[in-house]
Amino acid sequence: MEVPARLIIVRLAGTVPTGGKGKAPDKAFALNIIRATAPTWLGLPPGRRKLLELLSRFDLTPAQGKRVWEESKRRAAFTSPASDVEIINNPYLIAERDLDGGEDVAISPEVIDHGLLPDEGLASAPKVEEPSCVKSAADRRRVRCALVTALREAGEAGDSLLSLGESLGRLPPLSAAHPILVPPDWIEGNALFLGGVISRLAFEVKGDTPSNVPALQLSEIKSREEKTGEDISRSLRQVY
Repeated sequence: MEVPARLIIVRLAGTVPTGGKGKAPDKAFALNIIRATAPTWLGLPPGRRKLLELLSRFDLTPAQGKRVWEESKRRAAFTSPASDVEIINNPYLIAERDLDGGEDVAISPEVIDHGLLPDEGLASAPKVEEPSCVKSAADRRRVRCALVTALREAGEAGDSLLSLGESLGRLPPLSAAHPILVPPDWIEGNALFLGGVISRLAFEVKGDTPSNVPALQLSEIKSREEKTGEDISRSLRQVY
């Protein structure tokens, strides 16, 4: 992917999706690219073609594009494995799992969101096909990605979990044209979809009227904390 994927599949009579920053390339230049890359394109399995078409919608740097396209780089950079099919079914997995790979910044949810829910400036871009397309601002894949982003940013700041209210209050806007509005009941209703990615728990608030406050935590952090606790307990047993 030395050449951006969007130039490989460019429609000469149309607009090139560039996240609103770029312009359609010179037709002669684009035609030369298509001629040079046609054998590779035609030799790709259908699933790989579909992934490349999807990635062409996102304003990725060359390093980011390689990180998703090349499976070895993807395995090294993502928090957990993601197949081509999984990404095609849920493009927001890219932002959920990419941690940057040391070559470039992590792919943000805003970049993915803008490619799937473009503003009026990209209204002429080819439509996103099933199953990747997003038909509602409340798409559960989109909401979960926003929650993961909020919890990861909190973790980087030293908070390993957030109360449910804090989690919803810290959701990134993603798009002014398509804001995310999530009621607290959404979490319970989508518990199965959140499973394995976001853990639901509660912490006790002491006082005159003790109560349990619902909270959210990235499952990967919860697993690490549990393992650390087990290791400490094992070490203490060996000492005493």
